[in-house]
Amino acid sequence: MSYTTTSPVAIVIFNREDKARALYSILKNVKPSKLYIIADGPRNKEEIEKCNKTRAVFETVEWTCEIKRNYSEKNLGCCVRPESGFTWVLQNEEYAIFLEDDCMPNEDFFRFCDEMLTRYKDDERIMQVCGTNFLSEWDCGKYSYYFAQWGSNWGWATWARAWKMYDVNMETWKDPEVKKMVKNRLGKYVYESRVPFYDEHCCNLENITAWDHQWSYTRLINNGLSILPRKNLVTNIGSGIDATHTSNMEDNSIPAFSLDFPLRHPPYVIPDREFDKKIEERNFNAIPIYLKALRKIWRFIKK
Repeated sequence: MSYTTTSPVAIVIFNREDKARALYSILKNVKPSKLYIIADGPRNKEEIEKCNKTRAVFETVEWTCEIKRNYSEKNLGCCVRPESGFTWVLQNEEYAIFLEDDCMPNEDFFRFCDEMLTRYKDDERIMQVCGTNFLSEWDCGKYSYYFAQWGSNWGWATWARAWKMYDVNMETWKDPEVKKMVKNRLGKYVYESRVPFYDEHCCNLENITAWDHQWSYTRLINNGLSILPRKNLVTNIGSGIDATHTSNMEDNSIPAFSLDFPLRHPPYVIPDREFDKKIEERNFNAIPIYLKALRKIWRFIKK
Protein backbone atom coordinates (compact mmCIF):
# COMPACT_ATOMS: atom_id res chain seq x y z
CA MET A 1 0.00 0.00 0.00
CA SER A 2 1.44 3.38 -1.04
CA TYR A 3 2.04 6.15 1.44
CA THR A 4 0.03 9.37 1.01
CA THR A 5 1.92 12.51 1.99
CA THR A 6 0.27 15.10 4.18
CA SER A 7 2.58 18.02 3.35
CA PRO A 8 2.33 20.48 0.46
CA VAL A 9 4.84 19.56 -2.25
CA ALA A 10 6.56 22.09 -4.51
CA ILE A 11 8.49 21.11 -7.63
CA VAL A 12 10.84 23.08 -9.87
CA ILE A 13 10.76 22.30 -13.59
CA PHE A 14 12.31 23.83 -16.69
CA ASN A 15 12.85 22.13 -20.04
CA ARG A 16 13.51 18.46 -19.26
CA GLU A 17 10.32 16.58 -20.06
CA ASP A 18 11.83 13.18 -19.25
CA LYS A 19 12.85 14.28 -15.75
CA ALA A 20 9.42 15.81 -15.16
CA ARG A 21 7.69 12.56 -16.17
CA ALA A 22 9.92 10.55 -13.84
CA LEU A 23 9.06 12.88 -10.97
CA TYR A 24 5.36 12.76 -11.85
CA SER A 25 5.37 8.96 -11.62
CA ILE A 26 6.64 9.24 -8.05
CA LEU A 27 4.22 11.96 -7.02
CA LYS A 28 1.18 10.07 -8.29
CA ASN A 29 1.98 7.33 -5.77
CA VAL A 30 2.17 9.65 -2.74
CA LYS A 31 -0.71 11.87 -3.96
CA PRO A 32 0.01 15.26 -2.38
CA SER A 33 -3.24 17.16 -1.84
CA LYS A 34 -1.43 20.43 -2.61
CA LEU A 35 1.05 20.68 -5.47
CA TYR A 36 2.98 23.84 -6.30
CA ILE A 37 4.67 23.95 -9.69
CA ILE A 38 7.51 26.43 -10.24
CA ALA A 39 8.65 26.72 -13.86
CA ASP A 40 11.37 28.82 -15.44
CA GLY A 41 11.00 30.30 -18.91
CA PRO A 42 12.98 29.48 -22.06
CA ARG A 43 16.42 30.96 -22.68
CA ASN A 44 15.86 31.11 -26.43
CA LYS A 45 13.28 30.32 -29.11
CA GLU A 46 14.53 26.76 -29.46
CA GLU A 47 13.59 26.04 -25.84
CA ILE A 48 9.99 27.26 -26.02
CA GLU A 49 8.64 23.90 -27.16
CA LYS A 50 10.73 22.00 -24.60
CA CYS A 51 9.42 24.19 -21.77
CA ASN A 52 5.83 23.83 -22.97
CA LYS A 53 6.09 20.03 -23.17
CA THR A 54 7.60 19.90 -19.69
CA ARG A 55 4.81 22.02 -18.24
CA ALA A 56 2.21 19.85 -19.98
CA VAL A 57 3.29 16.86 -17.87
CA PHE A 58 1.57 18.48 -14.89
CA GLU A 59 -1.33 20.04 -16.76
CA THR A 60 -3.62 17.48 -15.16
CA VAL A 61 -2.97 14.86 -12.48
CA GLU A 62 -4.50 11.47 -11.77
CA TRP A 63 -5.42 12.13 -8.14
CA THR A 64 -7.47 14.71 -6.26
CA CYS A 65 -5.14 17.65 -5.86
CA GLU A 66 -5.10 21.43 -5.60
CA ILE A 67 -2.54 22.64 -8.12
CA LYS A 68 -0.98 26.09 -8.00
CA ARG A 69 1.32 27.24 -10.79
CA ASN A 70 3.99 29.91 -10.91
CA TYR A 71 5.29 30.05 -14.47
CA SER A 72 7.81 32.58 -15.71
CA GLU A 73 7.60 33.56 -19.37
CA LYS A 74 11.20 34.76 -19.38
CA ASN A 75 14.23 32.91 -18.14
CA LEU A 76 15.13 33.89 -14.58
CA GLY A 77 17.95 31.41 -14.10
CA CYS A 78 19.02 28.93 -11.44
CA CYS A 79 19.12 31.49 -8.64
CA VAL A 80 16.16 33.84 -9.04
CA ARG A 81 13.66 31.27 -10.33
CA PRO A 82 13.95 28.75 -7.46
CA GLU A 83 14.36 31.48 -4.83
CA SER A 84 11.32 33.44 -5.98
CA GLY A 85 9.32 30.23 -6.32
CA PHE A 86 10.19 28.98 -2.83
CA THR A 87 9.27 32.37 -1.39
CA TRP A 88 5.92 32.24 -3.18
CA VAL A 89 5.18 28.79 -1.75
CA LEU A 90 6.11 29.72 1.81
CA GLN A 91 4.03 32.86 1.68
CA ASN A 92 1.07 30.51 1.33
CA GLU A 93 2.14 27.57 3.51
CA GLU A 94 3.57 27.04 6.98
CA TYR A 95 5.93 24.44 5.55
CA ALA A 96 6.51 22.45 2.37
CA ILE A 97 8.57 19.76 0.68
CA PHE A 98 10.72 20.92 -2.27
CA LEU A 99 11.94 18.87 -5.22
CA GLU A 100 13.85 19.97 -8.29
CA ASP A 101 13.15 17.95 -11.42
CA ASP A 102 16.25 15.75 -11.15
CA CYS A 103 15.66 14.65 -7.55
CA MET A 104 13.91 11.28 -7.34
CA PRO A 105 12.78 10.46 -3.79
CA ASN A 106 11.39 7.19 -2.57
CA GLU A 107 8.14 7.05 -0.59
CA ASP A 108 9.97 6.95 2.73
CA PHE A 109 11.29 10.44 1.97
CA PHE A 110 7.78 11.87 2.10
CA ARG A 111 6.88 10.00 5.26
CA PHE A 112 10.14 11.15 6.87
CA CYS A 113 9.55 14.80 5.89
CA ASP A 114 5.92 14.72 7.04
CA GLU A 115 6.93 13.55 10.49
CA MET A 116 9.90 15.89 10.85
CA LEU A 117 7.96 18.95 9.64
CA THR A 118 5.31 18.34 12.26
CA ARG A 119 7.58 17.31 15.10
CA TYR A 120 9.99 20.25 14.77
CA LYS A 121 7.69 22.94 13.38
CA ASP A 122 8.16 25.18 16.43
CA ASP A 123 11.81 24.33 17.12
CA GLU A 124 13.73 27.29 15.74
CA ARG A 125 17.03 25.45 16.10
CA ILE A 126 16.02 23.34 13.10
CA MET A 127 15.89 25.06 9.71
CA GLN A 128 15.85 22.21 7.18
CA VAL A 129 14.93 18.57 6.64
CA CYS A 130 17.10 16.73 4.11
CA GLY A 131 16.39 13.65 2.04
CA THR A 132 19.86 13.22 0.56
CA ASN A 133 22.65 11.76 2.67
CA PHE A 134 25.85 12.27 0.69
CA LEU A 135 27.56 9.52 2.66
CA SER A 136 24.83 7.07 1.63
CA GLU A 137 24.47 5.72 5.17
CA TRP A 138 25.61 7.09 8.50
CA ASP A 139 25.82 5.35 11.84
CA CYS A 140 23.89 7.52 14.28
CA GLY A 141 23.49 4.86 16.89
CA LYS A 142 20.02 3.54 17.57
CA TYR A 143 18.26 6.59 16.11
CA SER A 144 16.69 7.12 12.69
CA TYR A 145 18.17 10.54 12.00
CA TYR A 146 20.65 13.08 13.28
CA PHE A 147 21.38 16.80 13.22
CA ALA A 148 24.16 18.54 11.32
CA GLN A 149 25.41 21.93 10.23
CA TRP A 150 25.71 20.89 6.58
CA GLY A 151 22.75 19.56 4.64
CA SER A 152 21.71 18.87 1.06
CA ASN A 153 19.02 20.48 -1.08
CA TRP A 154 18.51 17.44 -3.31
CA GLY A 155 15.06 16.79 -1.91
CA TRP A 156 14.41 18.86 1.19
CA ALA A 157 11.79 20.60 3.28
CA THR A 158 11.56 23.69 5.42
CA TRP A 159 9.26 26.02 7.32
CA ALA A 160 8.20 29.58 6.51
CA ARG A 161 9.70 30.63 9.86
CA ALA A 162 13.15 29.52 8.64
CA TRP A 163 12.91 30.68 5.03
CA LYS A 164 12.03 34.25 6.09
CA MET A 165 15.68 34.58 7.22
CA TYR A 166 16.94 33.86 3.69
CA ASP A 167 18.74 36.75 2.00
CA VAL A 168 19.59 36.09 -1.62
CA ASN A 169 21.99 39.05 -1.59
CA MET A 170 23.88 37.89 1.54
CA GLU A 171 24.11 41.48 2.79
CA THR A 172 25.73 40.50 6.09
CA TRP A 173 28.72 39.03 4.24
CA LYS A 174 29.89 42.61 3.58
CA ASP A 175 30.58 43.03 7.29
CA PRO A 176 34.21 42.18 8.24
CA GLU A 177 33.08 41.25 11.75
CA VAL A 178 30.68 38.68 10.33
CA LYS A 179 33.47 37.19 8.22
CA LYS A 180 35.68 37.00 11.29
CA MET A 181 32.99 35.18 13.27
CA VAL A 182 32.27 32.81 10.38
CA LYS A 183 35.99 31.99 10.15
CA ASN A 184 36.11 31.32 13.90
CA ARG A 185 33.08 29.06 13.57
CA LEU A 186 34.27 27.07 10.55
CA GLY A 187 38.02 26.98 11.07
CA LYS A 188 40.71 28.02 8.58
CA TYR A 189 40.39 25.31 5.93
CA VAL A 190 36.60 25.13 5.71
CA TYR A 191 36.39 28.93 5.77
CA GLU A 192 38.86 29.25 2.89
CA SER A 193 36.89 26.70 0.87
CA ARG A 194 33.65 28.65 1.38
CA VAL A 195 34.91 32.20 0.77
CA PRO A 196 34.97 31.96 -3.06
CA PHE A 197 31.34 30.79 -3.12
CA TYR A 198 30.16 33.41 -0.64
CA ASP A 199 32.05 36.17 -2.46
CA GLU A 200 30.50 35.11 -5.76
CA HIS A 201 26.99 35.09 -4.32
CA CYS A 202 27.19 38.37 -2.40
CA CYS A 203 25.24 41.30 -3.93
CA ASN A 204 25.84 40.11 -7.48
CA LEU A 205 22.51 38.75 -8.70
CA GLU A 206 23.26 39.22 -12.40
CA ASN A 207 26.06 36.67 -12.24
CA ILE A 208 24.68 34.29 -9.63
CA THR A 209 23.88 30.83 -10.95
CA ALA A 210 22.70 29.15 -7.75
CA TRP A 211 20.43 29.81 -4.79
CA ASP A 212 21.65 27.15 -2.35
CA HIS A 213 24.96 28.69 -1.25
CA GLN A 214 22.95 31.60 0.16
CA TRP A 215 20.67 29.14 1.97
CA SER A 216 23.65 27.31 3.46
CA TYR A 217 25.05 30.68 4.57
CA THR A 218 21.69 31.65 6.08
CA ARG A 219 21.65 28.52 8.21
CA LEU A 220 25.27 29.06 9.20
CA ILE A 221 24.91 32.63 10.50
CA ASN A 222 21.67 31.78 12.29
CA ASN A 223 23.15 28.67 13.92
CA GLY A 224 20.46 26.61 12.19
CA LEU A 225 20.64 22.84 11.93
CA SER A 226 19.57 20.33 9.29
CA ILE A 227 17.95 16.97 9.97
CA LEU A 228 19.37 14.07 7.95
CA PRO A 229 18.10 10.50 7.69
CA ARG A 230 20.55 7.74 8.60
CA LYS A 231 20.07 6.36 5.07
CA ASN A 232 19.86 8.22 1.78
CA LEU A 233 16.28 8.64 0.53
CA VAL A 234 16.78 10.56 -2.74
CA THR A 235 18.61 9.74 -5.97
CA ASN A 236 19.79 12.61 -8.16
CA ILE A 237 19.53 11.88 -11.89
CA GLY A 238 20.65 15.31 -13.05
CA SER A 239 24.12 14.64 -14.44
CA GLY A 240 24.60 14.90 -18.16
CA ILE A 241 24.71 17.32 -21.05
CA ASP A 242 21.34 18.90 -20.21
CA ALA A 243 22.39 19.76 -16.65
CA THR A 244 23.33 23.30 -15.64
CA HIS A 245 25.84 22.64 -12.86
CA THR A 246 26.73 18.96 -13.28
CA SER A 247 27.12 18.53 -17.04
CA ASN A 248 30.75 17.47 -16.60
CA MET A 249 29.99 14.93 -13.90
CA GLU A 250 29.51 11.30 -14.86
CA ASP A 251 27.07 10.37 -12.14
CA ASN A 252 25.50 12.18 -9.20
CA SER A 253 23.41 9.25 -8.09
CA ILE A 254 23.45 7.74 -4.64
CA PRO A 255 21.10 4.77 -4.21
CA ALA A 256 18.01 5.41 -2.13
CA PHE A 257 17.28 3.07 0.76
CA SER A 258 14.28 2.21 2.89
CA LEU A 259 14.03 3.75 6.32
CA ASP A 260 12.61 1.79 9.22
CA PHE A 261 9.35 3.05 10.70
CA PRO A 262 8.26 3.97 13.28
CA LEU A 263 11.13 6.40 13.56
CA ARG A 264 13.43 6.31 16.55
CA HIS A 265 13.83 9.91 17.72
CA PRO A 266 16.98 11.17 19.44
CA PRO A 267 16.26 12.76 22.84
CA TYR A 268 18.61 15.68 22.08
CA VAL A 269 19.39 18.27 19.41
CA ILE A 270 23.18 18.16 19.03
CA PRO A 271 24.98 18.51 15.67
CA ASP A 272 27.01 15.46 14.66
CA ARG A 273 30.43 17.02 14.24
CA GLU A 274 31.99 13.83 12.90
CA PHE A 275 29.48 13.81 10.03
CA ASP A 276 30.09 17.50 9.33
CA LYS A 277 33.84 16.87 9.09
CA LYS A 278 33.24 14.08 6.56
CA ILE A 279 31.10 16.42 4.45
CA GLU A 280 33.69 19.19 4.66
CA GLU A 281 36.32 16.81 3.33
CA ARG A 282 34.07 15.23 0.71
CA ASN A 283 32.26 18.29 -0.67
CA PHE A 284 34.63 21.16 0.12
CA ASN A 285 38.01 19.41 0.01
CA ALA A 286 38.61 21.32 3.23
CA ILE A 287 41.76 19.69 4.59
CA PRO A 288 45.33 20.97 5.13
CA ILE A 289 47.60 21.00 2.07
CA TYR A 290 50.04 18.55 3.63
CA LEU A 291 47.23 16.02 4.11
CA LYS A 292 46.18 16.45 0.48
CA ALA A 293 49.78 15.74 -0.55
CA LEU A 294 49.97 12.66 1.69
CA ARG A 295 46.74 11.31 0.19
CA LYS A 296 48.10 11.74 -3.33
CA ILE A 297 51.28 9.91 -2.37
CA TRP A 298 49.27 7.11 -0.77
CA ARG A 299 47.08 6.71 -3.87
CA PHE A 300 50.21 6.61 -6.03
CA ILE A 301 51.76 3.89 -3.84
CA LYS A 302 48.58 1.82 -3.93
CA LYS A 303 48.61 1.90 -7.74
